[in-house]
Amino acid sequence: YCYSDKGYTTFNLKDGVSLMVSKVIKHFEAMLPPEQFIRCHQSYLINSHFIHKYYKDGQLEMRDGKKIPVSNRKREAIMQFIERLT
Repeated sequence: YCYSDKGYTTFNLKDGVSLMVSKVIKHFEAMLPPEQFIRCHQSYLINSHFIHKYYKDGQLEMRDGKKIPVSNRKREAIMQFIERLT
């Protein structure tokens, strides 16, 4: 998944490595395939292949155990996206 803060984007890779890049998350969202990556929050872009579970309180749990917030505006889109995956 990717996390954005103040014009920087941090990529959290499956092997535990984090890489910080001085570009906004929107730049990467446009580059990555929309059938695999989804923006679940203003600050987060996730790889759907690593979603473990969705919690109704508005969180996604990734395979590594990290819980990522889902914004209220994005909840319906996230639910539809997850349904297409199953």
